[in-house]
Amino acid sequence: MMAAAIMIVGIGATSVGILLPSLSGTPTGKYEGRENAARKVIGALATLQVVSYWENERFLEDFDAVSEAADLRIKDHNKPIDGTEPYRFAIKPLNPQTIVMTATANIDGLDSLTGFTWYSDDTGLSYGLCWTTENSKQPPALPMLEAQPLSNPPGADR
Repeated sequence: MMAAAIMIVGIGATSVGILLPSLSGTPTGKYEGRENAARKVIGALATLQVVSYWENERFLEDFDAVSEAADLRIKDHNKPIDGTEPYRFAIKPLNPQTIVMTATANIDGLDSLTGFTWYSDDTGLSYGLCWTTENSKQPPALPMLEAQPLSNPPGADR
């Protein structure tokens, strides 16, 4: 069973959190920095979603428009290795209060990631990042966002 590590950052009305996932276990060699770059992209997308919700009370759903508007330079960080881009990035709304961003590894030897931003009347805006603790071509499931405190997805480790 695939395990995942999770980092959750809450956003208060007067403060902004910074998403800084642990980078232990980052690959070396030709993969060096690729997982780190994917984490930064997903973290930036999650933060951008917070700003969008604050300003417009809705999340941004068009990945290409979001990455271009935010100047994420994803193509610079996702240069092909042996002819294959290391990650496939996507944005998927789950409902009006929850949006998910994924970085799915296209190459063996890399972790996959799931970022999320959600709004709750009880806790306000929050965002977080999950990543597989073992190399995987499948992003981890979302944690159970309704649970207080948040809990890991089934079979996942923190």
